[in-house]
Amino acid sequence: MKTLQAKLYILFSLFFLSREKLIKDTISIIPPEYKNIAYLSDIEFTIFAYFSYKYTHSSAKEKKNYEKNGITVSYKELNRLYISTPHLATVLKSLQDNKLINKSTLSEDKRKTNYILPYSELKKFNEINIKALQFCDFNETDTYIINNLIKGTIALLKSNKIINDEQEKNLDDFLNKSDNYFKFYYVVLALWTSRYLITSFQIKLMGPSEFMVYALIIKFYIKNDKKPITTKKVKEETGLAPSIISQSFKKFIDEDIITRKEINKFKVYFYINKKNLEKRLMNDTIIIDEITKNFKNEDEKSFEKLVDKLSTTLTGKLNSLEINKVCLNKKCGMEIPLMPGLKYCPYCGEKVA
Repeated sequence: MKTLQAKLYILFSLFFLSREKLIKDTISIIPPEYKNIAYLSDIEFTIFAYFSYKYTHSSAKEKKNYEKNGITVSYKELNRLYISTPHLATVLKSLQDNKLINKSTLSEDKRKTNYILPYSELKKFNEINIKALQFCDFNETDTYIINNLIKGTIALLKSNKIINDEQEKNLDDFLNKSDNYFKFYYVVLALWTSRYLITSFQIKLMGPSEFMVYALIIKFYIKNDKKPITTKKVKEETGLAPSIISQSFKKFIDEDIITRKEINKFKVYFYINKKNLEKRLMNDTIIIDEITKNFKNEDEKSFEKLVDKLSTTLTGKLNSLEINKVCLNKKCGMEIPLMPGLKYCPYCGEKVA
């Protein structure tokens, strides 16, 4: 796993896995009106990401309409995100119940149903995610290579007929006015929401929940963690239901990426098969190979600097988030477990610093 492309792919995986932790850490006091947007599940995030992705590709005229009436996406479009139909229906219903999206039925045919996200909610979604990327500490020296990543991403989308000439122009106009954080954010969103449509990309067979488990396996791999992976650990990190975790584990056992070892009736451990995981990662890295294939020799150094910078900042940030805090109350002094959104010590009620 020495190629820069593989390293960037792994970093993108960790961004997705850790996005909720990064958001909560960046915005210590999340405004009440942002909370529903901040705490999205993996599938909810994917749906919102698609709304954002669609808005970014739209023309100036379409953007004005979306800003006034909301961004409209069809059920058919959302169904291409490789989310199982029952899960998609449940999540869309939940988003409607929470008044985050609206439903517009055109006929009795469910496939012709539209969903509308108010622009105000999209704006919050983009703001909160971009703010969570601030630790990347991008500056002017990163602009050149980030622009090249954008060019490569757009070329990949176009060659796979995901966007057309007009959308390419819309993107150029919009991204020219954007800063490095939004450009990088666009690359992540574009690859995440389009990966199932890119020809011969192996990971198109993996839904958002499965990818969360896959990203956690990758995280264990890069940390060279000797401890086995457990369902409990995956649930703590991802918030996924045990049934979904079990389904995902079965997929990776079938691919021989992990091995299942039953300790007793109530305890099951999973161990990583490094060689098979590395082989899988190199196959998945094709998506990064595609967006960097037109890089010139002189781009290699800039690309290496950006990847190393992201690797250092993300690793440092995640390490700081994964250290259990100790209660400041001297009479208590208990170690406080990593629990997202925890404001008070569960043992004595002292406010967490």
